[in-house]
Amino acid sequence: MYDIGDRIRYRFEIPESGNYQLNVRLRSGDNNGATSYWPNDYQFQVNGSTETFEGDETTVEHFPTHWGNSWFGVMHSSAINLEEGINEIIIQANGAWTILDYLEVLPATSSLRKSATLFDEEKIILFPNPASAATEYFNIVAEKDIFRITVFKMNGEQSINNE
Repeated sequence: MYDIGDRIRYRFEIPESGNYQLNVRLRSGDNNGATSYWPNDYQFQVNGSTETFEGDETTVEHFPTHWGNSWFGVMHSSAINLEEGINEIIIQANGAWTILDYLEVLPATSSLRKSATLFDEEKIILFPNPASAATEYFNIVAEKDIFRITVFKMNGEQSINNE
């Protein structure tokens, strides 16, 4: 999303009606500051309703050589009631050079989940860099001491799953 007004529409399926939290990892800042894109450079609509997402500063990471000195972090929704079946999120750029990394949909609990940042010695190094022109991207889910790794080809076909 390079220009103001650019939009991404993503449809996702929910197995059961209920309250969910949406987490979106995206570009949070540039040379103007680590969170200079939050909250005003993004607008979120879920199933046609405008929703407010809050930036989580504990998730912000610096990538000085990516897209002109970038920071990326996670913005969270509050609990949103979603119906079973296909739902939709539209993310609109209200600023230039915004970048979306991923969308995570989680069942909302009494205490909504915040993202956790791994300590440097726990970080996972991916090669090749999934943000480069690589033909595959990675999905890593960590729960306690268990890691599930899924590798997808850029056409959406799953190529590796360690479950």
